[in-house]
Amino acid sequence: MADSASVRGTLRRTFGYGDPTKYYGPGVNIEIPAGLAFLAHDVTRGDTKSAAPVTPAPAPVAPVPAPFVPAPVAPAAPIVPAPEPPDMHSLPPDFPARNALAAVGIKTFEQVTALSNAQLDRIDGVTTRMVRTIRQAAASHSAR
Repeated sequence: MADSASVRGTLRRTFGYGDPTKYYGPGVNIEIPAGLAFLAHDVTRGDTKSAAPVTPAPAPVAPVPAPFVPAPVAPAAPIVPAPEPPDMHSLPPDFPARNALAAVGIKTFEQVTALSNAQLDRIDGVTTRMVRTIRQAAASHSAR
C-alpha cells in the first residue's frame, strides 16, 4: 500500500477501514490510509523512530483491602453456678424428713417451728414418729 493516499503512523488500537473492511493497527510506524489517519484521532503521524511510541496510561487500580482476620479469642470457661451461701436458718442435709419438708416449701427452722404437730403429720412422707424426731432436731438447733 505505497500509494499517495497513505501515511505512516502509529495506531494505539485496531481500526477497520475501507470496503471490503480491512483492519489496521495497533502498531508503530505502520502504513495506513490517509482517510483513516484523519478519522482516527489517536494516530501519531510521521517517522516514529524519533518519537517515542504512545503507550496508554495504566488503568488506576483500587487498593485491595486487607482480608478480615478475627482476633484470637481465648476459649470460654465453662459456666459454673455460684454455690449458695450457707444459710444459718436453712435445714441441714441430714435433717429428718428434709426432702418431704422441702417438697411443700419448708426450708428453714423458723418454718418448721411455726407448724403444729398436726400440720407436720399431714405432710406426705412425715409420720407421727417422724414429727417427734423433727421437733427434737429443731430443739437441738435452737439450743445452739
